[in-house]
Amino acid sequence: MVRQRIGDIASDVAAHFQIVENIKSLQAVQKEMTTTIRELGERIRDLQIEMKVLKAEVKFESLKETQNIVNAVQGGLNQRIEALSIKVAITERSISSLPQLADPTPPKTG
Repeated sequence: MVRQRIGDIASDVAAHFQIVENIKSLQAVQKEMTTTIRELGERIRDLQIEMKVLKAEVKFESLKETQNIVNAVQGGLNQRIEALSIKVAITERSISSLPQLADPTPPKTG
């Protein structure tokens, strides 16, 4: 009976120690999870910053490309205006060199 009682107490003590070890293991895992969650939060913040930088770079590149397109269109338009101005000047000279077109009023006969 005493041996039985000692055996029961030993089993209870062993079960208690096992519970304590399980609690320690759970606490260690909880600390690991906390560390991992903190690291994930930091990584998410880093990714958010990287996304903001990337977004700014994409906007900048878009603006540069848009400016290049505007410059090209403006250059083409300026060339056309210049060519048209030259044609108008040539036409004006041609008209003024022709006497009947330069002064359309008939000569007065007296």
